[in-house]
Amino acid sequence: MRTRFKTFIFTALFFFINFIATGCSTIDKAGAIVPNFLEDMSFAYQQDIQQGNVITQSQINRLLPSMSKQQVRYLLGTPMLVDTFHQNRWDFIYYFKERRKDPIKRIFSVFFDDNKLIKLTGDYAPQDKDEATEIKKNELVVSVPDYIPPNRGFIIRLLAFMGIIIDES
Repeated sequence: MRTRFKTFIFTALFFFINFIATGCSTIDKAGAIVPNFLEDMSFAYQQDIQQGNVITQSQINRLLPSMSKQQVRYLLGTPMLVDTFHQNRWDFIYYFKERRKDPIKRIFSVFFDDNKLIKLTGDYAPQDKDEATEIKKNELVVSVPDYIPPNRGFIIRLLAFMGIIIDES
């Protein structure tokens, strides 16, 4: 009976070590690695991954037809992808993967003809002027008062008077 118990413990320990050594993951029928329970635990750190060009709606709204390549590059930045065979197409790609969330992927393409902007495609689109002014109307302006330093205590004022410390107030 003791040998069976020892054999059971040894077998369970062997499978546990094998489970840990393989990375605690399994392979599904399609051959893709299925993440395991350790990936969702709080002690398994996953760094946020941000790559590509961050493009805002205000940048897209400032694009105008017949802008030169230099003007577009100044406005949007260097494109992530310029195809060697299609020099008249620039692709701005953005990818952001936050911990335990689905990744955000944005693609924005700019097309040129004779060094002039002719077409925009992708996940961003220019807004009408009415929509852009509507967004500006909803902006909130907050005025912040000037900083007033707090009153210093007796000891700080005494040490400052004696020249031991410099009182910033």
